[in-house]
Amino acid sequence: MRGLPSSRRMPISPSVRRSPEQGAKGAASKGERIAVTLGDPAGVGPEVVLRSIDSWRKKPPARVLLLGSADFYKNLAGRLRLPIIFRNIKNLSDWELLPPRVVPCYFFEKIPARVIRGRFDATLATLAVRSIELGAALAMKKKIDAVVTAPIHKAS
Repeated sequence: MRGLPSSRRMPISPSVRRSPEQGAKGAASKGERIAVTLGDPAGVGPEVVLRSIDSWRKKPPARVLLLGSADFYKNLAGRLRLPIIFRNIKNLSDWELLPPRVVPCYFFEKIPARVIRGRFDATLATLAVRSIELGAALAMKKKIDAVVTAPIHKAS
């Protein structure tokens, strides 16, 4: 950071440091565990996440854990015509047991069956925040290496 004395610079956490296997661009290695938060279920975030996962199916850049329910993602993937398989896991150790083509979902809150896209809903906003809190807690416990936050509604 320019202009700041070295004592005031933000430290780089070990999970952010790049290893030689990551290459010059700093892409994630296949062993890194990345949790992706729910985002606003009525917004564009979950769609962007699913389209990204679909584009990675043949060569995933890392191990991805979705912090949302498998039913929610399955319904959205169906509407988007994306052939992705999701499975809820109750323990993070179950993540290791899934075949590579199955996307694990880890979330303990119920997402409403009917979500009206593009409309703010306080219940959905609460779920988005809880997903972020879960991701932060998993990172702090070193159960994951990184958290990606899908977009949330500004009113959240």
